[in-house]
Amino acid sequence: MPGTERTRALSVRLLGPFVVTVDGAPLPLSSRLRTLLAVLALDVGHAVSTERIAAAVWGTDRPADTRKAIQVLVTRLRTATGADAVRTTPGGYALDVPPEAVDLHRFETVLARSNSAQEPTEQYRLLRDALGHWRGLPFEAVDSDLLIADDRPRLLETALQAVERAADVALSGPGPAATDTSTNTSTNAPDLDELAADLRELVGLHPLREGLWVRLMAVLDRAGRRADALAAYQDLYRTLRDELGIQPGEEAQAVHRGLLAADPAQPTPPRMLPPPDAAFRGRAEPLAALDALLDDAPGIAVVDGPGGIGKTTTVLQWAHRAADRFPDGTLFVNLRGYFPTNTPLAPEVAVRTFLDALGIPAGRIPDDADAQAALYRSVLADRRVLVVLDNARDVE
Repeated sequence: MPGTERTRALSVRLLGPFVVTVDGAPLPLSSRLRTLLAVLALDVGHAVSTERIAAAVWGTDRPADTRKAIQVLVTRLRTATGADAVRTTPGGYALDVPPEAVDLHRFETVLARSNSAQEPTEQYRLLRDALGHWRGLPFEAVDSDLLIADDRPRLLETALQAVERAADVALSGPGPAATDTSTNTSTNAPDLDELAADLRELVGLHPLREGLWVRLMAVLDRAGRRADALAAYQDLYRTLRDELGIQPGEEAQAVHRGLLAADPAQPTPPRMLPPPDAAFRGRAEPLAALDALLDDAPGIAVVDGPGGIGKTTTVLQWAHRAADRFPDGTLFVNLRGYFPTNTPLAPEVAVRTFLDALGIPAGRIPDDADAQAALYRSVLADRRVLVVLDNARDVE
């Protein structure tokens, strides 16, 4: 009818750069109006108290008459967006638009549908659709300490959990996306390269979240990119060492061990022991003491004594006799700790020697000594290997 005012369609995007459109056209707003609309859109359709609005807009530096200041802001927002967009409620205000007009609501709705989906392919599709609403950090271009400090971490955690769940669903399936040759159409299997790219971006934003790294490694491996998966572990190792002074947790280490164990380039177990002395006799007591260690958990035995009394000869005799108890190999290195004419062998050189003997390709061995040691421990984990360090000068 003539004179009837048409309701204007308002849309708000919170999950990334803050964007407001009215009838599809971008609507510029002042800083405080953006914050007011953001805090209302966060709980679209529900009342938001004046106390929360004041905390979001001004923080602790509030005007003398906060209620009046909020009324002025609401009037300005109504003028800019349409009289029906903001509704007065007892003790506050509400954004009175269809919930689907806010991207956060669309994300949460699709995410809830994924939780009830029965088929993995449908779960994955819905999770990807939900995550498609994210364009960056929530509340970008919104000047509000409250929203940034309190609400942003909560929303990010929900999104990160959704990403990790999407990776888990993808990994539970048959493998990478494929093409049905009979119909020349793609299957519904997840695109693992696309998922890996998303995870790679997220570990860059959240480098201390091991769950993302674990899934990145697993997805890369499933996509046939084992070298990239191993490189990701080294990136994680360096990040945790440099930022927190710690090593990756057990879950990440377990995935790493699995990558190493599944590597088809792994050679036969190393056998580095020098030959035993054919004329060896006696030493029953120290040999029996070493035998006793085989019945206990893996440990370290130290054979000490003056130079020239046969320590190396005794240990090598026992090592050859017990070699069949170490199916994953025997390692040997002369640390040259007591050689008067030679510099003692650096520990990092010994570790590199062992990594080479264990068949780790040179391209997968990191340059950093600590990272090499971590790789060495990972390779030996869950394996039964005898390591003989000859002529060690001290514990270092």
